[in-house]
Amino acid sequence: MRRFFDKAKSFVDDNDFPGKDQASKFISQQQQQHGGGGGGQQPLQPGQPPAGGIQPPSPADVTRYRYHHGANFGSLFILERWLCGHMFPEGSEGSSERAAVKAWVKKEGMDATRERFEKHWNEWIRDSDLQWLRDNKCTTIRLPIGYFTLGPAYCKDTAFEKYSAVYEHAWEAVKKLIHRCHSHGIGVVIDLHGLPGGANAQDHSGTNSGKAEFWSTRSYRELGTRCLCFIAHQSRNMEGVAGLQIINEAEWDAKGMYDWYDSAIAEISKVDPTMPVYVSDAWDLNRCLEWSQKKNSPRNAPGCPVVVDTHYYWCFSDADKQKTPQQISQEVWHKMGPLDGKAGSVIDKGAAQVIVGEYSCVLSDP
Repeated sequence: MRRFFDKAKSFVDDNDFPGKDQASKFISQQQQQHGGGGGGQQPLQPGQPPAGGIQPPSPADVTRYRYHHGANFGSLFILERWLCGHMFPEGSEGSSERAAVKAWVKKEGMDATRERFEKHWNEWIRDSDLQWLRDNKCTTIRLPIGYFTLGPAYCKDTAFEKYSAVYEHAWEAVKKLIHRCHSHGIGVVIDLHGLPGGANAQDHSGTNSGKAEFWSTRSYRELGTRCLCFIAHQSRNMEGVAGLQIINEAEWDAKGMYDWYDSAIAEISKVDPTMPVYVSDAWDLNRCLEWSQKKNSPRNAPGCPVVVDTHYYWCFSDADKQKTPQQISQEVWHKMGPLDGKAGSVIDKGAAQVIVGEYSCVLSDP
């Protein structure tokens, strides 16, 4: 242990980074408690509590840093027709959240649509569902939401402005669900699945526009950051929050993506530097891991720890559709190959953490 703290102190002394003074002070305290570098002070005896040192993990630490095993609550706060067809009027067009809310408002008006959506948010996930998840060893769920879920104030000058009144109480419904999950011992990663303009061109971004305008529109990126800071403020002392995912399935090699990641994480860190932040690997796990290791480095302290979200599907590409179940099951063991060699000294390498946020549960049609 003494060698570890000596190495850490050497690193801090030889490098400049934000929070250097705090890091140096903390390491000196640890050296004293472990019998080194402190003018000959004696090490702690067994059972002796540390004075200002490393504390036992808190309940929030357990929620955030345990091994995560669970599922997505997809199509609860951001609709997809293939998952939740009953939330689309018969004969309506489109497959996105906006298509659904537009069709219902046209059919039955704003107030009735708001009541319909609130009933879905509050009742679609039953307590029996949470009990089943708990009994089957679920620790954490990923909860996709849209920027519009935060309410009318975040819908101005977006595709949802006209229908913003429907979402007046949506964020309250999110908080209630997080509380319900927590009461069952399940943590929640709040996933800002739908960013303004769309981080990708798919309907799960909230619209059927077929465009990913988030990357080309500065006002959308600024609104996305404001949304994330709001969520960080709201969840800072909220029991049951395992982390904040800032984006879902960013486009491959999206222009300015890592610049926005850096900027958004810096703003979230001002609110709560302890909040784990999850990012999309944009279908390039190797590159994202290398970037995340730099973020998860003492040079970057204090700042939010970063976790990479990668997705694995075997049911879309023509090549995958030709594979047998046996071939697919064999591939699973090698998909995390980019993590090889990433373990070891966090001081030297930075930390690399990954979740598989989405994955195939079925094979493609024959």
